[in-house]
Amino acid sequence: VGYLSMKERTNSVNFQKAVQALPFNPPVLSEETRSNTELLKWAYSIANTRSIDVNGEKVIAPLADMFNHGTETEVEVQLDDDFNCVAYTTRDVRA
Repeated sequence: VGYLSMKERTNSVNFQKAVQALPFNPPVLSEETRSNTELLKWAYSIANTRSIDVNGEKVIAPLADMFNHGTETEVEVQLDDDFNCVAYTTRDVRA
């Protein structure tokens, strides 16, 4: 657990550093947003917890995060070649 916590903290800090490196002209984010550490932590958390891994890359698939909220995975979510979100059950589910 400690390792995963440190890894997530490092990723969050790296995200904040990446935001600081965004171009100023034209501004991608306002200075107020760039300097709001709590907002950046929230944004990282939202994006990270709602993403899925596709070929080792994290992508956002709207509503895909809603499938697996239990301790055992019941749905496998993938993106097809056209980037459509496809969900398959990993076990029989009563209709």
